[in-house]
Amino acid sequence: MNPLDQRLFFWLNLSDQAPPWLMQLALFGSTVWPKVMLVAVMLALVVGPAHWRRAALHAVLAMLVAWLIVRGISSAWPQPRPFVLGVGQQWLAKEPSPSFPSSHAAIAWAVGAAACWWAHHPLARTALLLSALLIAWSRLALGLHFPSDTVAGILVGVLAAWATVALARLLAQRLGRGFRGVQPLAMPPAR
Repeated sequence: MNPLDQRLFFWLNLSDQAPPWLMQLALFGSTVWPKVMLVAVMLALVVGPAHWRRAALHAVLAMLVAWLIVRGISSAWPQPRPFVLGVGQQWLAKEPSPSFPSSHAAIAWAVGAAACWWAHHPLARTALLLSALLIAWSRLALGLHFPSDTVAGILVGVLAAWATVALARLLAQRLGRGFRGVQPLAMPPAR
């Protein structure tokens, strides 16, 4: 852990002096909100209009790619969590599994970034990215990750979202059918 990572961690990790509402927000961001996001994606995939189903499919593919990348990195280069090193305050029970990169941050940002490709309204895009940010921050606040873990997770998630839309574009060009609404290299025009 480098000095900047350690300084940021101590600044973001909640202490026992933290306001109760902030602790509740962090717990909500790590335990409840990821499940809400997953249920929303699955509902959009199953019962949403066609545009939502495409966005949800993209989000599911991006989540899968992000999860695979995180598993590969953490298996090849396992890094300890803060509480394993006796650093900071741990506010949520967690096994001492590898910390780098944060799978919560990676998956949340994969969903958020993938859905942003399809969301037309700036408020929808903002809500998606704030949701992903809440989850990433909560992992730091609860003492489960170092800042470098969450930043790496964010990068993995965004990369997974971009890679899945680029792959869809490539497949559309190669196959010449299906995927017609995919616009991976530019954001869809605002309505």
